Amino acid sequence: MDNLKIAEASELNRKATIALQNGSIEEAIKGFEMAIELDPNFSQPYSNLCIAFRQSGEFEKALKCITQAISMDPANEVAHSNMGVILADLGRIEEAVASQSRAIDLQPNFLEPYFNRANLRVLQQRLNEAIADFDSALLLKPSYYQAKWNRALALLLTGDLQNGFEAFESRWEIPAFCSEEKFAQPMWLGKEPIFGKVIFLHSEQGLGDTLQFCRYASMIKFMGAKKVILGVEKPLKKLMQSLDGVDQVITRGDPLPSFDFHTPMMSLPLAFGTSLDTVPAKLSYLTADPEKVKYWSDKLGAQKMLRVGLVWSGGFRPGQPELWEINRRRNVPLEYLAPLKIEGIEFVSLQKGADPEADLEELIQQRWNGPEMKNYVGEFEDFSDTAALIANLDLVISVDTSTAHLAAALGKPVWLLNRYDSCWRWLLDRSDSPWYPTLKLYRQPKMGDWDSVVESVRQDLLEVTAPLRI
Repeated sequence: MDNLKIAEASELNRKATIALQNGSIEEAIKGFEMAIELDPNFSQPYSNLCIAFRQSGEFEKALKCITQAISMDPANEVAHSNMGVILADLGRIEEAVASQSRAIDLQPNFLEPYFNRANLRVLQQRLNEAIADFDSALLLKPSYYQAKWNRALALLLTGDLQNGFEAFESRWEIPAFCSEEKFAQPMWLGKEPIFGKVIFLHSEQGLGDTLQFCRYASMIKFMGAKKVILGVEKPLKKLMQSLDGVDQVITRGDPLPSFDFHTPMMSLPLAFGTSLDTVPAKLSYLTADPEKVKYWSDKLGAQKMLRVGLVWSGGFRPGQPELWEINRRRNVPLEYLAPLKIEGIEFVSLQKGADPEADLEELIQQRWNGPEMKNYVGEFEDFSDTAALIANLDLVISVDTSTAHLAAALGKPVWLLNRYDSCWRWLLDRSDSPWYPTLKLYRQPKMGDWDSVVESVRQDLLEVTAPLRI
């Protein structure tokens, strides 16, 4: 091949790389393909084309490209690491681990494969190996905040809450958390005396996190705090007024009262040195509004069957693409729940969200063979309404979402449908939760296996309702 074509291919590859960095994926793909056509022996465009196809969601094409790149340059550690990423996208986890390991063998000081392999080992539930890989990544780059954060989650998943919550503070190095509101007052993490002081406990992350960690408010009040102010998301404001130990509940936009200390709610377990043995797990710590409870009681009418609330989707967060894949794995396609149609059960939908509500309506239109569901969620204005309806139910069956936390905080029996790659708060290898005495976990035995989960729930429901069918 003449030098002119080689130089032209290199220039096309350079321009396509810039296009890819600027988000012009189609332009980048065309450029890389033209570079390959000019110089079929140029391995770099194959690697870059792999990245472009991955960003466009064409994983099989990406795999084909990276395979070609490796065949042309077997000692390229970056290509092996990229292959591991694509294999993971395709669910081929064991092969993905092997590719990341090969990249490390080729270049032991290559940072990304350690991080990638650590995350894969978390998926495999090989947590000690995952933590070791995070440690290796941090030796190479001590400021690697993603590795610090994921390492903290892995520690928590092992049940090492004390070290895990200490490492959890690394979240403040993450840009998304750095944008959180800053306060002139010091953060209280359990060291300073709190007696006679005013403390502001403020929410962060999701609604479920607020529902889980607001429980510490009463403990702070018991320590002698003069006033406990709770700052929560607006949909939780009315409900949180039932929380013991809270003197004032505010939400974003409300005037901020004066206070001496503040604590983000997810730092409270660290402040109290929480371990698995000391989790403050009251049977219930939130209460539904009695008037609203009566409203729903009248609405539902006389109870003749077991009343079960159902939630199958944690929703979709359009502004957080990093959570899309996790949300997809934690949600159960509604049609999978058809086997729960059992005599003696009255199902009530607790499912909010345009897409899952539309799924329910579509299946009803198609006359699906699943359980009939009463659906009143259109009347919900906030979580105090949801809580009042839940108070009229016997059981809530839910995926890992805020409604499950709400029902458990109310002391209602909850059966949690849990994905294989469990959130840290549900730990591993147990069907109960140290955080909620009334919660039972139904775990996927392997990635994506909702059929087994639903069948286990079905068998337990049959046992519970057996007396009703006599």
